[in-house]
Amino acid sequence: MRYIGQKIVQLVAVLFLVTFLTFLLLNLLKGGPQTAALGIGADEQAVEQFRQEQHLDDPTIVRYVNWLGNLATGDLGDSLILNVPVSDLLSQRLPATLQLMLYATVLSLGLAIPLGILSAWRADSWFDKSANTIAFAFLSIPNFIFGVLLVFLFSIRLGWLPATGYVPFGEDPAEHFRRMILPTIALAAGQVAVYMRLLRTDMISTLQEDFIGVARAKGMPTRRVLLRHALRPSSFSLLTVAAISVGQLIGGTIVIERIFAIAGLGSLIVESIFTRDYLVVQGCIVVVAVGFVLVNFVVDILYAVLDPRIRHARAIA
Repeated sequence: MRYIGQKIVQLVAVLFLVTFLTFLLLNLLKGGPQTAALGIGADEQAVEQFRQEQHLDDPTIVRYVNWLGNLATGDLGDSLILNVPVSDLLSQRLPATLQLMLYATVLSLGLAIPLGILSAWRADSWFDKSANTIAFAFLSIPNFIFGVLLVFLFSIRLGWLPATGYVPFGEDPAEHFRRMILPTIALAAGQVAVYMRLLRTDMISTLQEDFIGVARAKGMPTRRVLLRHALRPSSFSLLTVAAISVGQLIGGTIVIERIFAIAGLGSLIVESIFTRDYLVVQGCIVVVAVGFVLVNFVVDILYAVLDPRIRHARAIA
């Protein structure tokens, strides 16, 4: 509990820093928030009205506290272009992006973990060399190029899967997954290669440890040695990279959503930037930043779950 308490204190401090920097985005743009939101040639009356609505004459810290209070209640302001609450736009677009990221993460880890274990167990074998060669190939192809190739092969040439569009899971689960297969594979391909090679390296090192030799000397089955004794201590680097890769997944999602015409958060960010709807951009950024921080907080807690030495050392300190 003490370890978790320390992590919560760090989490709160980081969240304050992240939200404050996000709040300053509009203020750092050329001409200030009013010019960024309304344009250089905006009418003076419109500019004055905007300044009053956004309380721009108040001190920065006062505006931040008010903005933070509104953020806590889900109020991120209103879109200047669409004239609807930013929170409504996020509630419409965020599910598609979260689903795509979740599917890509599950697929990449679901493939990378068994491949990494087998490659480490059969190091320098034909399977290990073949898996590493394929991994290099996936790493060398950008996800947007791979996405285009998938569309050409499975949609245009073979006609097996739809190329574009998004169907919510609640409307038609079968069609939902049919339309999410190609973007999920395109987004996960590079992650599989990274995770597999990372786990392979750590597993090879772990399999040379004394406690693995003791487990084998006791006559334990190879499967139990690999999954119970070798995988657990070899998963820390994988967890760390998986958490850090959330930011990369978000960047990849923006491109993949444009290719497959998925109305998600990435598409919303791009559309808002082009239309200079900076309040929407600000809302999207704060959601992404807070989500990234929370994911890394969960990973810190998982460290203690996987390795008792971490939580015991923190408790003694």
